[in-house]
Amino acid sequence: MAARNEGGYSLETLHENNWYYDRVRNLNNFYDRSDEVILLGQRPRIMPYHFQWPIDDDMVNSNTLGRINQNLGYTGSANNVPPLDMIE
Repeated sequence: MAARNEGGYSLETLHENNWYYDRVRNLNNFYDRSDEVILLGQRPRIMPYHFQWPIDDDMVNSNTLGRINQNLGYTGSANNVPPLDMIE
């Protein structure tokens, strides 16, 4: 079972529940009005996994001797593999 701090956050579910997302949502109403606001042709949105940026596809695909996992929440993260427990 994952250790949780007083806010209920854990490393295993950081992409689903984290302090950054909660703070942004609580301290401004910009994302609550996303149906009214359009910036550069798009409506603003924020998701819990946005505390990290996606890893560029070129970085993932160019690594031929290993595997670079995508940050959870972004396209391609379903193909992630667990890290090695022991190097052979």
